[in-house]
Amino acid sequence: MGHAGYELSLAVDGIKSQPYTGYLSIAVINTWFEVDLGDDYLIYEINILQRQFEESRMDDATFTLFDGKMHEIIRFYQSEWPVSAYDYTKTFMTPVRARYFRIDNPTDPLQLRELEIYG
Repeated sequence: MGHAGYELSLAVDGIKSQPYTGYLSIAVINTWFEVDLGDDYLIYEINILQRQFEESRMDDATFTLFDGKMHEIIRFYQSEWPVSAYDYTKTFMTPVRARYFRIDNPTDPLQLRELEIYG
């Protein structure tokens, strides 16, 4: 659930040119966001675009891909991002097969401008 005007659907609506739009969670800590791709797909890239001036809000975030049976396929961390990164791209040298993508953020509200998953 998001703040009024910052619902979950805005993080996957394809609009990434506006720096202050997207999803903003209501919860302050232990927030999460999960996307069901509808089936298992070979994924080669994930782009995570943050809302402007909110980049420090995901300092402790964990990103996980799961298969259709919710078995963890791969996990990566915000700490892998360059220190000054505003947006982040995770490219897989070998595509991974997954159905679900989840972001867990234990210490801050979750704020996303856009999430893009390519397969």
